[in-house]
Amino acid sequence: MTPGALVDPAFHWTDMGDFDQFEMTNDIGFHFGTRATALRRAEQVRGGEPASQDERLIVAQLRLEAPLSLPDLLCWEPKAIINALEDVGVISQLDAEEAFQEALIDRHWVQEVLAKKGFDSIVYENHTEGGGKSWIALDPEQITIRARERVAAAS
Repeated sequence: MTPGALVDPAFHWTDMGDFDQFEMTNDIGFHFGTRATALRRAEQVRGGEPASQDERLIVAQLRLEAPLSLPDLLCWEPKAIINALEDVGVISQLDAEEAFQEALIDRHWVQEVLAKKGFDSIVYENHTEGGGKSWIALDPEQITIRARERVAAAS
């Protein structure tokens, strides 16, 4: 992806009903992928249960100026991300060790480190939900919602 590139369309599954803007949670950012990967994510979270009334497939456009390419970490919690940042040379072993020792690692710390290194997002090949590129937007301002599709219950 070239700097300043748009990802359009990008898909995000949610069970939070309709909303007009993404808001930060405890997650590292906002996960988007193909339609198929978003629907696979829904199936994984649901665990065989039917779709709820609040499920939506968000169709969005992402503006990602400087994505960092990482492997699929399977679990995108801050400690795993710090290890990956060290593995790809974004931070030093000393930086990682200091962060672990001082218990500094949380979503804000990771976002700050990425921003200082010039990254505003993450891109990875999604193996957890079945393949294809996926993106993590770190700021809600990077996301333009194009449509919200109700997720139909399986019959």
